[in-house]
Amino acid sequence: MSKSIQIVAFDNPNPPDYGGVIDVYYKIEALHALGVKIDLHLFNYGNRENIDPLTKICESVFQYDRNMGIGALFSSTPFIVKSRENNDLLNTLSKNPAPILFEGLHCCSFLNHPRLKNHFKIVRTHNVEHSYYEGLFNNSSNLLKKLYYRTEAKKLKVFEPVLEYADLICSLSLQDATYFQQYQKTEWVPPFHQVYPEILKTEDYILFHGNLAVEENINALSALLKNVFKELRHKIIVAGNSPPQKIIKAIGANKAITLITNPSEEEMTDLICNAKCHILYTNQNTGVKLKLVHAIQTSGHIVLNDAMLFDERFKDEVEIANDWISMVEKLNQCMAEETVKPRPKLKALFDNKKNAEKILSFLN
Repeated sequence: MSKSIQIVAFDNPNPPDYGGVIDVYYKIEALHALGVKIDLHLFNYGNRENIDPLTKICESVFQYDRNMGIGALFSSTPFIVKSRENNDLLNTLSKNPAPILFEGLHCCSFLNHPRLKNHFKIVRTHNVEHSYYEGLFNNSSNLLKKLYYRTEAKKLKVFEPVLEYADLICSLSLQDATYFQQYQKTEWVPPFHQVYPEILKTEDYILFHGNLAVEENINALSALLKNVFKELRHKIIVAGNSPPQKIIKAIGANKAITLITNPSEEEMTDLICNAKCHILYTNQNTGVKLKLVHAIQTSGHIVLNDAMLFDERFKDEVEIANDWISMVEKLNQCMAEETVKPRPKLKALFDNKKNAEKILSFLN
């Protein structure tokens, strides 16, 4: 008999085009493939209005508006939580006895509500949110944004103990699983992701990709442009959404670099699958990065720093470089080699079907 589950998503996961919603979308897809009946609850904002693909893999899709008013901003509850506090959501959840999976701390406004006390409740943590917002504070140069990030980080730290009301926490990273054990039993379920076709013959370019509207990615790319890319003589492709003018200008000064702005899903898939080498760098250690999960599936080399690798047990399956000189050397070495380190442990870890079955096992 098919199981049923209610999933509360912080955003419309269609299209699956940025970190958090990628995990949500492909989790739904994997659970649906196992015969699970899914009632999806999502919040509408921005331009993410198309739910057609979701209706094919969910029993029903409920949509709610976020409260983006100034009152939510000045509430003692974190804005990312308060703005998703919708009574229609509570009413709909409470009428259905199926277990509830809350995506992120964002959706946990009703986690401790008496009307849901008899439901089995799972929280999928995507980050240690207050640490993530502290990282945004440290990486931002905009004073208003810095004020918001610092204030939100403090509110999130105070709100976080609500997780004690979950029956189970499923963290995105092993590091986070250790942290969240203080509140409730926690299991590590690696991120769900798009499955790429296996392409054995790669093309001679180094790829950096990411959402270039996100300050973490902007700062990472700026550091690579300044310290690494100018030392290379290989073709480099930078692909991502909404790059700021300072990035466009910096890339324009280096003729070896091609900038692909706002690539389509098909174009991005081709770039990832065909790259001979993936360069991954961050100065903000916030768990498993989906761009790494994507690279793991391909036949290209992976060069990254320790902060990008979520678990040191897998160091032997990638190329580690923690300073700029080593990064240049590793990239040159990888571009000169034809063979790639096998990645059986990493590939087995990010198996969507296996990880969906793991979630189902918690509901027994």
